[in-house]
Amino acid sequence: MHQVVEYLIGIVLIGAAFQVPEPVVPAVMGAVVVMNAAIARGPASAFPLVSRTVHRWLDVVVILLLVAAAFQPVFDVDSTGRLLLCGIAFVMFFIWLNSDFAEKAISKKNKQQVKRARQERLARPQSEELGKKAGRVVGDGVNAAKRMNRKRKEARHEGSARPQSEELGKKAGRAVGSGVNAVKRMNKKRKEADNE
Repeated sequence: MHQVVEYLIGIVLIGAAFQVPEPVVPAVMGAVVVMNAAIARGPASAFPLVSRTVHRWLDVVVILLLVAAAFQPVFDVDSTGRLLLCGIAFVMFFIWLNSDFAEKAISKKNKQQVKRARQERLARPQSEELGKKAGRVVGDGVNAAKRMNRKRKEARHEGSARPQSEELGKKAGRAVGSGVNAVKRMNKKRKEADNE
């Protein structure tokens, strides 16, 4: 945007120069402004010769040249031309103050860091936690089934299989039910995380 504005300022200065009685100095300074914009690296660059950091200081030089050209004694500059050159210098100074001269690579790097941080935030760190919980639930269910089978075998050997088997059946049902409920909760949390 800064480059495009500088192009426009230079073109306006060149165009306005032909409306004043002494057009040489404003026209030359307009060409200097256009060339300064053309040599800086950027999306609207014609000849990308200097970095944005160097361009930042070239802008200061051009602003000082505009003011110096308005009051130099070698070439005649009428009052309209002086006012025009000083006004353009003020506009360029205002644009210079509000411009970001950071290199595009740095901006891309910052954008990539922000994107990576967002992806890490949205990467569902809960998924790893949910996987661990699911593994524990399955492991608990398997262990409960093993304990139930062991108790059933012990009860058969002792001869009183019925009362303990009912109790074991209830415990097994609770273990399986808690496992199913844990999986449902895990799926629900995963869906909520996906929706965020």
